[in-house]
Amino acid sequence: MADTYNDRIRRIAPDGTVTTLAGGSTPGKADGTGGAALFDTPSAIAVDKEGILYVADTGNDAVRRIDKLGAVTTFAAALEDEPRPMLRRPVALALTFDGYLYVASGAGGRIVQVAPGGQYRALPDVDRPPESSYASDGTVRLYAPRGIAVRRDGSLAVSDGQALRVFTLAAPKAGTAMPPAQALPAAALVRREPMPWPVGPQTEAHEVVGVMGEVRGSYDGESRDHFHGGLDIRADVGSRVLAILPSKVSDPYPNWAFGNLGEGMSLGPFSYIHMRVGRDSAGKALDPRFQLLLGARGKPERVRVRRGTRFAVGDALGTINPMAHVHMDYYPGGAMVNPLTLPFIGLRDTVAPRIPVSRSTTTPGAACGRKRASACAWPAR
Repeated sequence: MADTYNDRIRRIAPDGTVTTLAGGSTPGKADGTGGAALFDTPSAIAVDKEGILYVADTGNDAVRRIDKLGAVTTFAAALEDEPRPMLRRPVALALTFDGYLYVASGAGGRIVQVAPGGQYRALPDVDRPPESSYASDGTVRLYAPRGIAVRRDGSLAVSDGQALRVFTLAAPKAGTAMPPAQALPAAALVRREPMPWPVGPQTEAHEVVGVMGEVRGSYDGESRDHFHGGLDIRADVGSRVLAILPSKVSDPYPNWAFGNLGEGMSLGPFSYIHMRVGRDSAGKALDPRFQLLLGARGKPERVRVRRGTRFAVGDALGTINPMAHVHMDYYPGGAMVNPLTLPFIGLRDTVAPRIPVSRSTTTPGAACGRKRASACAWPAR
């Protein structure tokens, strides 16, 4: 078994005796035997017919291999220079009778096939979707695969934790029509009225300083790098970010970017970004649901939030970092939806939309790209 949050692989004998096969006392990445080998949040294992173990080493973006003598080696790993690594955050594994390994990439929405020699590729018909569960040509699109199994006929059964569905992946049969595109499941859409805000007081209106569709720059200095994808809600640095919906953590590795401006956490259909996850302004844990992991110098290096942890409305998730706002993305059923569709208490638009035009450009909103949204607003998209 993968003892996820103890970073070890255990063995349970028929009489119930538990022993440690591999893994040390802290998360890390190191090949070796027994306790000399290190894992980071291992989430799944698969065993081949020769008794070799394969481990989804989630935090290391890798698949590890354990031989019969307990020696751990890295079987396949994400490349450092990949812009969108295929093996990012592997969370589930399945083996075929002829030694092919299928990996569910929990953070990439991909299913990766690893050959017996370690070469890997993403299944060509499965990729992260922009909109629905099926692409326009009928191929399946996944958002957050969490489990995978090989069926008797060789097809794959894959559970998608965001789409709330189980898919069958198989080569299409000749003369068989592709399934029609499907809308988001009704259970995924949030229609809680009124919707509390993610900062306090939750029952009072707050200033929205960024909406979906605005032109934004990059950290590299590009002034028109991308469109803003969510909702920014202003709050004082150090104030608490609060849950707006009762939710349970479904990802074994739900938070990212510890100590950076882009630090955040995924919870239910929302991502809360630009906060110190699980910590107050002094860096102390908000409550026992947040586990601070200390480095060699005794200082916190990351925070863990375990899969299955529950949060109620109003529970603190973290504190606002120097970005002075909380950014929220909304993914009901896996597809991004404009957060302005949520019925936040007292939400109203006080700035009339306008399309500025200058001699240098005719792109809507170009002149507003570097201004605050409160002074320059775009219609909701």
